[in-house]
Amino acid sequence: MSTRQRLQPTLRRLALAHAATRTAIGVGLLVSPAVARPWFGTGVDEGAGRVALQAFAVRDALVGLGQLQSLRKGYRVRHWFQLALAFELTDALATMQQRRHLPGSRFPDAVALFALSGIIGGAAVGFGLDE
Repeated sequence: MSTRQRLQPTLRRLALAHAATRTAIGVGLLVSPAVARPWFGTGVDEGAGRVALQAFAVRDALVGLGQLQSLRKGYRVRHWFQLALAFELTDALATMQQRRHLPGSRFPDAVALFALSGIIGGAAVGFGLDE
């Protein structure tokens, strides 16, 4: 049995955790947009900021649900993780680029690092999982 084959159960667990976390974050931001205030500021409370946050939240929830459904049904999932990587890279770059204009907390930097970490983990899962 190859190393890649031996890693499949672990990669599958990582993929499930990644998908569940993405879904939970998306749903959580929809239900309680105020938790995004440290990252986006008070703009999440109404108007354009709320629209952008809702789009961000729905996007993450749907990608996570697509990942979960594909994993549950045994469908190929690599494309879901590649899509998630593209979103995470975009989010991380945008956050880093605009961090001087974001609220004064350290949260934006933490989110950017989290996104970069997600990219690394997502790449391992997305490009290594055989399903």
